[in-house]
Amino acid sequence: MKKLFVPVLAGVFFLAGVSRSAESPVTVSVDAKNPGAAIPTDFAGLSFEVSQLLPNENSVHYFRPDNKPLINLFHTLGIKSLRIGGNTSDRDFRRLPSNDDLDSFFGFAKAADVKVIYCLRLHNGDPQTDVQTVKYIMSHYADEMDCFSIGQEPSAYPRMTNATRSAEGMGADFEKYSYADYAKDWKKFADVIVAAVPNIRFCGPSVHNNGMWAEKFMDDFGKSNHVVLITEHLYPGGAGGKVPTPQIGRDRMLSNDSAMTNSFPKAYQKLYDSFVPMAISNGLPYRLEEVNNYFNGGATNVSNTFASALWGLDFMYWWAAHGAAGLNFHTGDKVAAGYTLQPSKYTAFFSTTNGYLIRPLGYGIKAFDLGSHGRFVPSAITNSDNLNLATYAVLGDEDNYPYVTLINKEHGADARTATVTLSAGRAYKKGQAIFLAAPNGDISATSGATLGGANIGNDAAWNGSWSALNDPSTNGEFVVKIPPATAVIVRLAENANYDEKKVGSYILPDPLVLQNGEPVRDAKMWIEQRRPEILKLYQDDIYGHSPKPPQMNFDILEVNRQALDGRAVRKQVNISFPGHADSPVLHVLMYTPAQGPVPVFLCLSFSGNSRIVDDPAVDVAEVWNRKTDVKEMPKAEERTVSHSWKVEDAIARGYGVAAIYYGDIEPDLDDGTGWKYGVRSLYLKPGETNNASDSWGAISAWAWGASRVMDYLETDKDVDANRVIMLGQSRLGKTALWAGAQDTRFAMVIASCSGEMGASLSRRDYGETVTSMSKSFPQQFCRNFLRYSNNISEMPVDSHMLVSLIAPRPLYLNTGSEDRWGDPRGEFEAGIAAAPVYQLFGGQSVVTNLPPGGSLLHSDVLESFPPPPPDVPVMRDIGFQTHTGKHDILPEDWDRFLDFADLHFYGKQPHQYPAVQAADRNPQN
Repeated sequence: MKKLFVPVLAGVFFLAGVSRSAESPVTVSVDAKNPGAAIPTDFAGLSFEVSQLLPNENSVHYFRPDNKPLINLFHTLGIKSLRIGGNTSDRDFRRLPSNDDLDSFFGFAKAADVKVIYCLRLHNGDPQTDVQTVKYIMSHYADEMDCFSIGQEPSAYPRMTNATRSAEGMGADFEKYSYADYAKDWKKFADVIVAAVPNIRFCGPSVHNNGMWAEKFMDDFGKSNHVVLITEHLYPGGAGGKVPTPQIGRDRMLSNDSAMTNSFPKAYQKLYDSFVPMAISNGLPYRLEEVNNYFNGGATNVSNTFASALWGLDFMYWWAAHGAAGLNFHTGDKVAAGYTLQPSKYTAFFSTTNGYLIRPLGYGIKAFDLGSHGRFVPSAITNSDNLNLATYAVLGDEDNYPYVTLINKEHGADARTATVTLSAGRAYKKGQAIFLAAPNGDISATSGATLGGANIGNDAAWNGSWSALNDPSTNGEFVVKIPPATAVIVRLAENANYDEKKVGSYILPDPLVLQNGEPVRDAKMWIEQRRPEILKLYQDDIYGHSPKPPQMNFDILEVNRQALDGRAVRKQVNISFPGHADSPVLHVLMYTPAQGPVPVFLCLSFSGNSRIVDDPAVDVAEVWNRKTDVKEMPKAEERTVSHSWKVEDAIARGYGVAAIYYGDIEPDLDDGTGWKYGVRSLYLKPGETNNASDSWGAISAWAWGASRVMDYLETDKDVDANRVIMLGQSRLGKTALWAGAQDTRFAMVIASCSGEMGASLSRRDYGETVTSMSKSFPQQFCRNFLRYSNNISEMPVDSHMLVSLIAPRPLYLNTGSEDRWGDPRGEFEAGIAAAPVYQLFGGQSVVTNLPPGGSLLHSDVLESFPPPPPDVPVMRDIGFQTHTGKHDILPEDWDRFLDFADLHFYGKQPHQYPAVQAADRNPQN
């Protein structure tokens, strides 16, 4: 059975006989060395009525691709799943969305970067009508789809007609529809839909708080390849109109006492026990696709209060810790309560004349977004006073550091402050905290919530900040005081700085001075003398020396010239190394426009090739489990198309996309032993290890693999091999830079969120450091790199020199506004410091008003240049942008990647961005 990292829940709401002191001590210990299950990246979701897809009285759609405030709000809250259903999709059906309505909706979904769960009508429905909806969606928007459900809460279909049904006419006495009848009807509808659309993906049974139906659904349909997700609904508080008083309603939401009448935790556990073990044993992911605190639109002065923020944050973590694939909070200005649409009390936000007003629940969702990107780690709590406290610990994916969320649900006259002593080991020297708070700690407040001392504006802008904790004790313990009715996210780091005032001063090594002290005078001298010196410094001391390639075979497994409905050519190619037993095989997937040869983006991917595009013809291959060191077939929830890929957009713009899973080159294993199974093993004799101090690390191995794909691309007549673009993100962004530095066949490099030891300046003490890299990821570098762990001033290179090695070819640096660990400003300043090298070729860097001489090596000069605001790209020979959001490649980033390529390959000036500037010249290889 799947191992669960269950949350630490402490105390009850009221406990007789316990002293009510003003403060209560709590000790929390986190074991960051034993990460468990990852929280799915699309965990956070919203659910809306299908009626929300229809235009309003002014013929304006709510969901439309130009609704920037709503798109920005989805990004701010971290929403990755959008479910369309509700009562108006089925039993309270009004009108089917037209194709124009669907076009507007899916245009929004694409812009917001969400996957869609779409509910089809079952009650009094027609299978052929559903077929027409599915055919249209799948033929136009398959990439945006997650799955289709058939029927909305069918266990609650009413006896009475819609016209006589009210919100009170719900429940067992009014609603009768047996599972047997449902299964018969579901199969009838599903068979007709599958016959028309064979690549359909279903989810179900989409019932409220009824595990028996879910188990029967799995028995009947769970072994079908078309059922990919088990879905349930949950409103743990029941009917909002039946809450005795607002105080009782809020107390129920915040209680941890499973013995309490109508306890929320009891409802969670009961639903979990009723179907989840069976889903796990069947290998089926499950999702609560419609949830909130009380149904019928919520409870007055309960669902819309700050109590819902704390509840929502706790609720998300509880289900994430219990293995759920995600939650979708039902929301919207109005929701169906009975047959009528009523103003929603539980909504996360509602419309205003100038954007969206964020309700308290929205703040809870955002707080989850700040601390949930990673894998659960065990935590232990000592709480002798039985404080009403919930604790969750996550090891961050981006920085490999612990994020601990503490929720003090104490409230009322006797509420206590939690004085938490937090420890994750002596290695962590810095701590930061961000607080989710209500005005005066009032859980009944309906406005005034803050996160990091700031609200979320009507335009979705949030400028909250992390505050530094006091230094830890000698035992590595931090003390955090959490007032009643407050949550805090604590981020621990080894020694990270996030204060610009504490960056300190530095002088960078000069890229235009030879090691003998002679200045570089021109491009010829750079190419023949200084560039080889810098390249060797990186080979000797940073990434290691890579060997020449062995004999290779290019096995073309498939060529389909009618892929993607005839718009593309699909090729699946294996690169193998004969003469080496059990050698790795590099699986390459490539799409090119029907007419070639064309420029191609060569992309290193963190996931298998089947996740880059919704194409059932792509082979599903094994991927590595980083924790167990085992190669295995991806689970169903790991086969959805990643939002980081926009293959069809690239095809439409005249570009090809070639992808390779980086684990095929060398697995990225947590214990650092990937070299045993990857391309580095080709060069080792039996029993030999990768021990030489300047021998290649994992980044060099991945870059070497990218060059082997380039070897193949040079042989493909559909590829313009003189215009291949190397693209990677995060550690693969570092890889893209190093591949481009070594292999000048790459005509352009795009490095996204490459951070420390990528494009961000190492001597700039901000975010991740050489020290943390050498401790957390030593396998990515050669062993000589470790000598600079605590001696950065002696390192002979810095990132501006890596950037300079790309010159004169175009380079685009893509960062995220919330990726402080990666230091976006440090990447911008590296682009400035590399300007003198690009100027040797007549090129331009990210800024043009540069001072003369070597002053660009000084921190005070570099920091005098303000970076461009988020979402405003600069496009010169070195391009730069900071998207609004996290450490990621967003869908809109692809528009800018394509614009950058158009600018340099075709001289096309992109006009859709307000401050884009073209290069004065287009450098050639």
